[in-house]
Amino acid sequence: MSLTVLTAWVIGALGLGMLIGGLVLIRSPAVFIIAGMGFLSWTYVVSRVTGRVQRRQVARGG
Repeated sequence: MSLTVLTAWVIGALGLGMLIGGLVLIRSPAVFIIAGMGFLSWTYVVSRVTGRVQRRQVARGG
């Protein structure tokens, strides 16, 4: 597992935790919800990019 993929998993878990934490906290959930959605979006983008890189490597035979 490369460092990029591992980082994406960690950031995704952090984003999900912040999203859930934001939903639980009633006083200021908007900050946590926005941060959680940002982290989850970043993880989605990174996973799409790493998937493309891996498909290219397989197609090239490397």
